Amino acid sequence: MQHKHTHPYQSAAGWTLLALAIPLLWWLSHPTWQIVIEPKSFVFWHSVVELFAVVVAMLVFVTGYRAIFSARKGAVVLLGVAFLGVGLLDFLHAISYAGMPDVMTANTPHKSIFFWLAARMLAATALLVYALLPSGPDISQLKKRLTLAMMLAVVGVLGYIGLLWPDRVPALFIEGQGLTPLKIGLEWLIVAVNLVTIAVLARRRKELVHECVMALGFAVALSAVSELFVMMLGVVAKDAANVLGHVYKVAAYLYLFHATFNEALRRPLERLEVQSMRERETLNAAPDGVLWVDDTGRILMANPVMEKLSGYPAHELVGQNVDLFLPPYLHARHAQSMRGLFHRTASPRHGFDGFEAAASRWPDAVPWTSRWVTGKTRARATPLPTSVT
Repeated sequence: MQHKHTHPYQSAAGWTLLALAIPLLWWLSHPTWQIVIEPKSFVFWHSVVELFAVVVAMLVFVTGYRAIFSARKGAVVLLGVAFLGVGLLDFLHAISYAGMPDVMTANTPHKSIFFWLAARMLAATALLVYALLPSGPDISQLKKRLTLAMMLAVVGVLGYIGLLWPDRVPALFIEGQGLTPLKIGLEWLIVAVNLVTIAVLARRRKELVHECVMALGFAVALSAVSELFVMMLGVVAKDAANVLGHVYKVAAYLYLFHATFNEALRRPLERLEVQSMRERETLNAAPDGVLWVDDTGRILMANPVMEKLSGYPAHELVGQNVDLFLPPYLHARHAQSMRGLFHRTASPRHGFDGFEAAASRWPDAVPWTSRWVTGKTRARATPLPTSVT
């Protein structure tokens, strides 16, 4: 049974950050109260924060791309791939920042802002698409690889333009004047996309009740606030507004990683653990002796009845090959039969690699019945004439 996701501490932290944003934005709206940070100190701080943001974005990618048994696996994978692009663009933003060693062309605020806007627009769009996508429990490897290749191609094109041809991009920041109307307009567009995403999450909250809607909502809201801070940049790019914009961006990434990790890994693993416990309880209560073996015949689990039938304690059976019940001259034949059974009945959709073998004691033989752990009988092994002692 799945439960609605709740986490009071993270909820309190998110609301606190959003509440603090109101007085901070009011403070930054007064030009005379601007705080300019010493350039060398700011560049070091900026590099550390962006590196941390890149690491978190890569974690979102890894957890999303490797999602298992998620109710919306396709959406989670797409979000993960998108944040691979976001992380790479954040890295390009960091290394092209004014004050860092020049990369191919002179580093300027205009150059780094180009990568900032590209990363923010990609993140906002990906979150909106993720919120809109319906349930889709599976996605083919081909689609995953094509999506990954397309994302790398997009980042490659943006990187080529931003690093080699920054002057061909319309002005985003002018020294001595500050942000251009184009840059401010694009920031407002990103904020608008984030607000639409929040509305979609609110409307679909009942459908997504088993996902981390709270964490997703805070991730999107904090991203929008981050853009509002960055829009408050003055004539100098190294000011308090820039600092706060980056802090809120990192906070948004952390909430997104929390949501992705829970949806892609933690909850599916918890469901598998519960399923495993139920199967173990069922097998332990079975009237027949039951072994759970893998494709090599190695015993993974044995129930109490099998202990009585075989004369071996369960801990001694686990790890041994099931052919210990057979005479030596049948070992090779049995191994071949096991390989053939798994080859014929493997389920690529679910990926399970084990089946159960049940046995009842007869006077001179042990009849075996095998089935896949999905619960549907797929094959019956031929009874092998051998005594069990």
